[in-house]
Amino acid sequence: MNPPFPFYSSLPNKAELDIYHTHPHCKVALGIEASARVMGMGEGKRECPFCYLLGEFKSGRRVGESPTEPQARSSTGARAFSTADSSGAGTY
Repeated sequence: MNPPFPFYSSLPNKAELDIYHTHPHCKVALGIEASARVMGMGEGKRECPFCYLLGEFKSGRRVGESPTEPQARSSTGARAFSTADSSGAGTY
């Protein structure tokens, strides 16, 4: 059985040195042996980007949206974006 989340790896793998894991379905997290897992977020570590994206997907929010203020969407449901300069030209 896997230990609970969050955790970080105690192994000196350069790619995983500065991250902690929060999602049980993260492929990176699942690749870390249970014996190498240290409970907690670790000082100065950031959340694994894959765990973050999995968490955003599960919450139903789109990445970058505030949980209280969804971004404007077009009639097709896609997020509106802008390449506008100060005059406002270029909004899509």
